[in-house]
Amino acid sequence: MRQWEDKHISEISRIMEVDWRTAKKYADAEELPVPKQRKRKRPKMDPFMEHVKAMIQEDMSQPAKQRRTAKVMYKKLSELGYTGSKRTVRHWVQKLKPGLYADRKERFVRLEHAPGEAQVDFGVAWMYEAYPDARMKKFYLLVISFPYSNVTIARALPAENGVCLLSALQSMFEEIGGVPPAMVFDNFSPAVKAIDGYDRQLTDLFKQFKWHYRFEARFCNPASPHEKGNVERKISYIRRSALSPPPVVEGLDQINDILRDQAQKDLERIHYRKKVQVSELWEQDRKALLPLPSSRHDVFRTQAARVNRVSEIRVNGESYRIPRAYPGQRVLVQIRWDRLEVLNEDGEEIGRCPRQYAFDVKEVDWKAELEIFIDKPRAVEQAVCLKAFPSVLREFVLCEEIRKRPRRVRTLIALFDLGYELEEMEEIVALGRQYGRTDEASLMILAGYRDGPKVPIEDPYTPEEARNWKPNMKHYALLTAGLTDRGD
Repeated sequence: MRQWEDKHISEISRIMEVDWRTAKKYADAEELPVPKQRKRKRPKMDPFMEHVKAMIQEDMSQPAKQRRTAKVMYKKLSELGYTGSKRTVRHWVQKLKPGLYADRKERFVRLEHAPGEAQVDFGVAWMYEAYPDARMKKFYLLVISFPYSNVTIARALPAENGVCLLSALQSMFEEIGGVPPAMVFDNFSPAVKAIDGYDRQLTDLFKQFKWHYRFEARFCNPASPHEKGNVERKISYIRRSALSPPPVVEGLDQINDILRDQAQKDLERIHYRKKVQVSELWEQDRKALLPLPSSRHDVFRTQAARVNRVSEIRVNGESYRIPRAYPGQRVLVQIRWDRLEVLNEDGEEIGRCPRQYAFDVKEVDWKAELEIFIDKPRAVEQAVCLKAFPSVLREFVLCEEIRKRPRRVRTLIALFDLGYELEEMEEIVALGRQYGRTDEASLMILAGYRDGPKVPIEDPYTPEEARNWKPNMKHYALLTAGLTDRGD
């Protein structure tokens, strides 16, 4: 006003409603005077200010109902020697809280990988089913990665649905002893019903789970997997390090044991960039986790069904028999990841059965797998296909004499060419071992006549005269009587 509007000091004093001397001081000064602020003395509170801040920050990770009030903080400070009033403590708690909460929120927004922050994604992998199924089966891989420490936790699941996702996350939380405060998700259907710009419409099942465990769910932009690049790389890493070649197992529990062992080994590695052991960084991640709620969330979804004439219900295209239900009865089905619980109209449980999953399977070309090892008798010990074979066939191929292994591999290939299944080949080889005959010719004969003649078997070893010889029973009768007829 003094410089650009050419106003007098008296006029400035009147407009700004300040004393004339104050207007003169600021208007005609060459530099802006900085008023001296007198620090307010807080002799009773100053020594305990750090304690108050620490208690507020500790409570940030707790559920709202379990956070300390100003009254509880006052009692704690009194035990430490504080002699001020309760009102003073309440004043400073109210004054410090907004700033500390804002700092925490800003930290999670600006830092690329804060301690405790996680990324979540699904992948797929394959496994060999152990004998007698002996097929390749596809399963789903749920992976949580912690970019700060580079720690990865994975679970093998039968399907990519809501109850499988949340049940697996729940077991992971319990395994690590806490809940990541913020997790980055893809826009998969178990969690997101619809996308409207930057907004996500979440499924009811996911919302209830998120509210119970109090984590912040962040979602990538559509078609932007790079926004969770750490977990994308981790899925490939797990498939290469723990699931390649595909393991031969009896079920998903064995795969989860393999994944836990791999995660434990990874803790001993040195971080690729920070050059410290991953286990040390993992401890910092764990300190930033939210505590587990006092109660365990019950993960299931419900569906109404009607019992048909043979006491069955249909859930997700699969039939389940409920012996205690009567035809036409309406029931409520609680669908969990591993089982169904069927309730009547009064809420009483009338049936429980394991949940069925339709896995993607593909038959294995065992003949092609074996042909690789015809000329590699020592390497056959590492053949993945043999791990899925019955023990009789494995022992047959992996004999102690290395020179015999190629011939035995060819024998199995020949049996496959004839159309025999593994179960039938197991019986043939077991029968051959019983008679001490393990050569290809003997096993082919046993295979042809195991259930009666199937095809004519060529015999290139017997002379033509012997093959075409027809016995004369008259000669036999004479021999048994002790007579000979040289003229006949």
